[in-house]
Amino acid sequence: MKNIQSLCILGIVFSLLLTGCSNVDDKSQNKKLKEKNIVNKINKGNLKNTYSTNYGEANAITFPSFSFDYPEGWKVETEEITPSSERVVISNNKGVEVTYWYFGGARELTGATRAINVVDVTKVTDANFIPEYVQAEDHSSLGNFVVGKLDTKEQCDMLGDGEFKKVEDDIIRYALLPESEMGQKEEMLIAGLPTFSFWYSGHISLIASSESGKFSDKEEKEVVSIISSFRTTTNEKDDNNSDYIKTIDDLWDKLKGKWKFEEYIMNGENIGNEEHVLELRYIDNKPALSRIYDEQDVNIFFYDFSIADINHYTAYVYKRDAYGEESPANWGDDVVVVSYSFDLTNISNDILSIDYKIMFDNGFIDTHTYKYSKIK
Repeated sequence: MKNIQSLCILGIVFSLLLTGCSNVDDKSQNKKLKEKNIVNKINKGNLKNTYSTNYGEANAITFPSFSFDYPEGWKVETEEITPSSERVVISNNKGVEVTYWYFGGARELTGATRAINVVDVTKVTDANFIPEYVQAEDHSSLGNFVVGKLDTKEQCDMLGDGEFKKVEDDIIRYALLPESEMGQKEEMLIAGLPTFSFWYSGHISLIASSESGKFSDKEEKEVVSIISSFRTTTNEKDDNNSDYIKTIDDLWDKLKGKWKFEEYIMNGENIGNEEHVLELRYIDNKPALSRIYDEQDVNIFFYDFSIADINHYTAYVYKRDAYGEESPANWGDDVVVVSYSFDLTNISNDILSIDYKIMFDNGFIDTHTYKYSKIK
């Protein structure tokens, strides 16, 4: 089965190399890509306000800021930052809350369990968050993120009789989670620790709850929109930091010239020779990655750009239902995002590494690594 999957993936890659990407309409052709997270192209609708977290700046450490949008009628209730955590609560006037919690105290969340919930976790919709690098740690293996519906079915009071009891009227919450976390889960309630979190160089949870355990149709739409808008923030205070690459144009300028292919690694295995020359250039005013072979050039076009950290930048080829649909690469229905991540860690030594990634619905990320040396 693994070999069949690898052959299918190789077919996708080969198709991309042969065909490249098609043109977009003239209006979008003339727009140069500016620095922003991939989700900033999503229509915010009535989400008029934006909150950005502040843990890294407050503690003077390297850690990304995150942003999420929220509608009129909601307000920030709580903002707490400690050396190991950040907690933010926003709410409406009917007791519905969305709580963001970062907890960096320990990777293993252990302690005295006060209660256990049996929770059915089902997907509501895709979320916009795309996991990337935090410092040198790559979190892209988390895969596709979704807004999950948390439906509590049973509860067990560990301080009482220790028996599981069915919940007569289901208790509903919503959370940001990797899609791989769907299914029935046991939620361990430990004082002072988050639940339904994911590891992102610290535990992160983003959960919507209500006093009654129920949401009106309007409230459900609002909290789902809030959670799905969660994304990495480009720190505007870095605008004056000349070490950062701020736009895809800056990245193309940094990497101008031609690069010689040195190595191709797929899913950890050295595949071997794929001789070509790489050049980052503009075609019809659009940024393109060009692979130059003896008989033809293969051009890959990009539609968005994001910053992971000072040495890692990502350019996006395709996002389902957002852009790149016209590409003749024939992405399957289970493909969520296609991107190229540029690793500039060894750029001072004229070494460039590029990870070509295909993210699938099931959380699997097919990764192809190309390594190049600068042609002088």
